Amino acid sequence: MKSNKFWLTLFGVLIVASAIAIFFMSMPQMTYAQIFRDGELIETINLSTLTEAIDIALESEGRRNVIQAENGKIRISEANCFFELCTRKGWRNTGVMPIVCLPNRVSVRLTGGAQTDIDGVVG
Repeated sequence: MKSNKFWLTLFGVLIVASAIAIFFMSMPQMTYAQIFRDGELIETINLSTLTEAIDIALESEGRRNVIQAENGKIRISEANCFFELCTRKGWRNTGVMPIVCLPNRVSVRLTGGAQTDIDGVVG
């Protein structure tokens, strides 16, 4: 009889622990985008709370970038740099790899949000 109580108690504890873990894992994660120009923080945007798309135009000394942000994702949509590689990177929704426009000295870093198993990106 004691053996059955032990297994029932253990099973109950595992069910409760699983329910708590599922609850915390399903909570929405806040994702923030930090926009830098010349190494200085220009703006921080909470991507998780955006209800409509926004455009942010950065202009300085003849350099121009337009950054688009939507719910949970961000990209550089326009740039007047020579190759426009930053515009070809597309939407980002994790902080694994930042968006960088070297000629215009603009970078976008994502913080918070869902964690990934990736430590870094090469190439």
